[in-house]
Amino acid sequence: MNSLKWSLLAAAVPAIFLMSACDRPPSPDGASERLTELERQAREESERRIELERELEAMKLESERSAIERERQALFDLRLAAEAEAEANRDAMMREAADREAALAER
Repeated sequence: MNSLKWSLLAAAVPAIFLMSACDRPPSPDGASERLTELERQAREESERRIELERELEAMKLESERSAIERERQALFDLRLAAEAEAEANRDAMMREAADREAALAER
């Protein structure tokens, strides 16, 4: 979120410079060079803003993927625990049944 603010600021600053440069009367000594330089800077800032937006989107996507993987692992762990509990219950029931059978055989 913070980088988005910086990218918007980075895009706004050259635009402000360009607007202020347009308000001035043209000066014969290097005005077109200065304007060309300001346009180049504005273009570079715009490209940088786009690059930062792409990086931010990639970071968001990676964060979402990481969260999904953590959730997947948690579900896997829960399933393993449930299977282990079910097996322990099954073993206990088998022992109980064997004990009952042995008790019946003794009678």
